[in-house]
Amino acid sequence: MAEPSQEGTESFLAMEEIVDRLKMLDYELHFPSFRPLTHTYFCMPASNPNEQFFYFMSLASWLMSLLGHVWAAPSQMDDPNSSATSLFAQLQHIGAPTAFGGWQKLKSGYGD
Repeated sequence: MAEPSQEGTESFLAMEEIVDRLKMLDYELHFPSFRPLTHTYFCMPASNPNEQFFYFMSLASWLMSLLGHVWAAPSQMDDPNSSATSLFAQLQHIGAPTAFGGWQKLKSGYGD
């Protein structure tokens, strides 16, 4: 059996920590229309990529609101390219790390 790559392992470890931190923030109370996150949800492509991307955008918007920055998450009907570009611009605006590959990496809604 092949061993997972270092890059893949890091994604799973990061997601484990992210879920734990989101639970500390009671994210489940703020997203009752979404299923609770699994520890691998944003590590791999989901069976419904639109839902996964929308969940990701909604979480990003909510987390920014906790920092006092208002950014309305795009709707599920919005173009994913413009949504990812908008999120990337907002991340730059608030000073979040953006050296991960640009808005194109955000568009998938999963991965590193």
